[in-house]
Amino acid sequence: MLKESSPFSCLETCLQQLSIVTNTRCSPERFHHVFANTKDFPVLPEESDLLIDKIWHESAEEFPLDEMCVEKFGVSISRRDLLKLKSIEWLNDEIINFYMQLIVQRSTHEPDLPKVFAFNSFFFTSLKNRGFAAVKRWTKSIDLSSFDIILVPIHDKTHWSLAVIDMQNQSIEYYDSMLTNRADYVLLLKQYIIFESLDKRKSKLDLESWKFGTKYNIPKQSNGSDCGVFVCRFADYISQRKQINFEQIHMKYFRRRMVYEICTGTLL
Repeated sequence: MLKESSPFSCLETCLQQLSIVTNTRCSPERFHHVFANTKDFPVLPEESDLLIDKIWHESAEEFPLDEMCVEKFGVSISRRDLLKLKSIEWLNDEIINFYMQLIVQRSTHEPDLPKVFAFNSFFFTSLKNRGFAAVKRWTKSIDLSSFDIILVPIHDKTHWSLAVIDMQNQSIEYYDSMLTNRADYVLLLKQYIIFESLDKRKSKLDLESWKFGTKYNIPKQSNGSDCGVFVCRFADYISQRKQINFEQIHMKYFRRRMVYEICTGTLL
């Protein structure tokens, strides 16, 4: 197994066979009605089909479910994790946390993009259930005020959503693909950044000009399983300060794309 951003070794033979396998890659023309903006929906590289098919369809005897495929950012991704991206499976913490770190990685490599920090998916649960004292050490060596955007993935047992603390534009906004209003979550994060400033900087953060609320003019999911993919897409667009441009119909494409991005350790 190769670590960091290299494709994992268990698929190398598969990729080498590409030249003798019929290319089933979806063309831009075939999905022109779905992918109107090719910059937002790039055609996946040719090798992605073989890569994804092996992960999703190989027998467990040939490719054990617990085999580690990627190790990066302190997160290990197994084949079992990647299978969460198949069909209508719910995404788990490992997939969400890895993808958030891919977004952070991109922000550090592209100076024109906002500087992004992402909490892992256990942060908000700890903050909600146990209070500021339980999470204040999470940023022991981190100055949150040095970031433009702070991503907070939220997992409520059976649903994923996203909160965004925008230090640059002075706002805290809640993104939920079910369009629910969680003013309590926004308030909790408002209190968190106040406590964080008092604890780390010994000064009270002035929030008088800040804006707080739930975003409603965003894509809505039409099933009960794609919330995690929506969270990753929201984070991807927001972290680039791009207008959100996708719908439920794009989820199958994004699930395949996420497998490829995670396996290669790079966002398209």
